[in-house]
Amino acid sequence: MSLKWKLSLFTSALLLAAVAAFSTVLLWSERRSLEEASVQRRQEAVAGLAEVCRSAAVNQQDLPLTNYLRRLAASDEIKEAYCLDPTGRVFGHTDPARLNAILPSGGPPDPAVFPVETAVTVGHRELGSARILYDRKIVDRRLEVSLQEARRRIGRTAAAVGAMGFALAFLATAWAVRPVRALVQGARAIGAGRLDQKILLRRHDELGRLADEFNLMAEKLAELDRMKADFVNGITHDLKSPLTAVKASTDNLQAFIERPGDPGAAYESLTLIHRNADRLLDLISSILEVAKIEHGTALVKTPVDLESLADRVARNFRPLAAAKGLSLEMVAESPVPPFPADEGKLERALSNLVGNAVKFTQKGGVTISVGSDGGRAVVSVRDTGPGIPADLRGRLFTKFSRAQAARGTEGAGLGLAIVKGFVEAHGGSVDAQDAPGGGTIFTFQVPLT
Repeated sequence: MSLKWKLSLFTSALLLAAVAAFSTVLLWSERRSLEEASVQRRQEAVAGLAEVCRSAAVNQQDLPLTNYLRRLAASDEIKEAYCLDPTGRVFGHTDPARLNAILPSGGPPDPAVFPVETAVTVGHRELGSARILYDRKIVDRRLEVSLQEARRRIGRTAAAVGAMGFALAFLATAWAVRPVRALVQGARAIGAGRLDQKILLRRHDELGRLADEFNLMAEKLAELDRMKADFVNGITHDLKSPLTAVKASTDNLQAFIERPGDPGAAYESLTLIHRNADRLLDLISSILEVAKIEHGTALVKTPVDLESLADRVARNFRPLAAAKGLSLEMVAESPVPPFPADEGKLERALSNLVGNAVKFTQKGGVTISVGSDGGRAVVSVRDTGPGIPADLRGRLFTKFSRAQAARGTEGAGLGLAIVKGFVEAHGGSVDAQDAPGGGTIFTFQVPLT
């Protein structure tokens, strides 16, 4: 069953339940109203009889009383109506034969009649009473007839409302579900690989927001697809370059073995093989580290001296910086007490940042700053390079994101993803911002406890 029919039936069921409840309340109210009207009518009739009885007792005029009792006797629901004086003597009755009779007081009530009685008074003086006995069966039957008519009337109205409600519910549901078809078609297109598919729903409700999320998901998938394509292209280049160099070097060694020549050339070939093997090993290690980060990084924590760690990284990269004419300094802005951390992973994270800074900087220098702030160790790497383009900031720490490739340098786009993974494994955070006067500042923070 389609969603449209499910919603239509569900809405119709709710509507029918509401109509049934309303009809029940309306019928109950109608019954009460009819009962109250019946009681009021009987009270008015006995009040009228009491007034005629009073007039007859005071003025000694029996004709108006006789005429009024004759009209009451014409009603099929009235069995008897009469007037009594204080002694219980009948001085007016629908049955003339019972005039001047003494009616006994008390006794068990007759279940077949509704007795309605009121006093006949003049001022504060009681002249007797007026009484009408109604036939219970006829009163109940008339009430039931009126209720049956009310039920039919309410039933017809409820049926009309239910039919109209079902039609409106079906139309409203069809209108409401129509955007879902667009969502299904868009999701099907995205699932088929058409990541440029856009779901155009100009709505400001949940369906509109869902369409926006689908479009955002498609954009992210397209971006991830581009990033993977860039990674494949980059990794192919990164693998091909050292392998080509290794192959050329082995060709040179083979030629040297076949025709011995300059030993220096053979040594240079071995050096190239070793260097390119290191490049391949570093690339493969980066890929493995990213895979481990995705499956959870295990930390081996020991007390870490952050200043010593940063100074060691600076010494490792200082020759490379000097070869490019760059300065590389380490500054301790505030003391950092030893804290538990995985020293190897923090050193790798800092080395990746410093290595990138040296790689991207053509003039000026790189500064490593360490300190503490509010129970957290803070490490910053500042360079005087070209900075990070604005369109790359959102995916700077995403794996396969080759910000360096966009600026014409090598790399598989894994270094900053490794930094983020190692820092976050320690419960820390990392970000990048523009440095005043040019360049970039990468900063990561990890807790001291």
